[in-house]
Parts: sequence; C-alpha cells; structure tokens
Amino acid sequence: MEYNRNLRLSIKYHLSGLLVDYGYVNVYGEQEMRKAAAGTFTTGSNPFIFLVDTFVNPMETTLPFIALEVQNIGREAHELGTDGTGRQITVFIHVFGKSRGERDDISSYLQDNIGRSIPFNDYTTAGSPAAYTYPIQRTGGIEVSDVPPITNEQLQEHSLANWNIVLFKAGTIA
Repeated sequence: MEYNRNLRLSIKYHLSGLLVDYGYVNVYGEQEMRKAAAGTFTTGSNPFIFLVDTFVNPMETTLPFIALEVQNIGREAHELGTDGTGRQITVFIHVFGKSRGERDDISSYLQDNIGRSIPFNDYTTAGSPAAYTYPIQRTGGIEVSDVPPITNEQLQEHSLANWNIVLFKAGTIA
C-alpha cells in the first residue's frame, strides 16, 4: 500500500477511535451505509455513526454521518536531513448530524480532541498495522465552519440541512 493511502487510513483510524471514545459504540463504514440505505442493515440500539473516507455516489444516508476528505497532498522535505518524501495535506471532515445540535457537538468534539499529532500507520503489514517513526503533525489550528446556504432542492434531502466542515492542515516527515 502506498504512502498516500496509509496517510488517509491513519487519519480515518484516528477519527474512528475518537468517535468511540465520544460514545458512538459502533463506527460503521461505506458497506454498512449502503446496506442501511437499501434497508438490509439494522444498526441496533447502540449509538452509531457512519465514517466514510472514499467518494460515495449519491444515496440516502443514515445520520449521523462523517465523510473524510484528504486533499492537496504535496510532497516536500520538512527539515534538513529528510529525503523529501513527506507530505503536506489539507483535511476536510464533513460532519452531518440529525440535528444542528448533534452536528455542532460532534464537530466541536473533533476540534477539541484531534490533537497535534496523529499516529501514522503502515497498513501493508499483516495483523495489526505497524507505526511509522514520524506521526502526522497538525501544522496549525482546527477550524469549524457551516456550509454555505444550500438550495431548496438540496434541503429536501434532509441530511444536507445540518452540515459542518472541520478543517485542518498537517504534514509528515519521512
């Protein structure tokens, strides 16, 4: 597995752990979300959330839902003596809640708990992932913003009514 995918999966794994710590007993992925949209998946009574890190074709979503987007993956050296294989990234965490309160609570929790450093794992190893020497380092603050007003047509698909974006920039050293 290549560096950029390990980077994205490491952030997803970190977010999943934070959501479990927050009280979402079950963190489900895209396959379970598709089954829920088709009516063939029941989430049970435990608090749950869907966390997806890939492009998802439009479908009815079950809320709460988080879409992880890692953009602007640039390659450059971060300090003298490195080989230049580190990455500079921008991370967008799209948070969709059942209500404005749920959306704001999840966004605020992530803003307060993502931390300065995220473990960077190599998912190509068998069994549990092996940690890289250098973690993913957040390079600035974390912003939370409402999505600009959406059209009446988009409001009809209820999941877009309560949407926040949690944004931060980070880098790795290799």
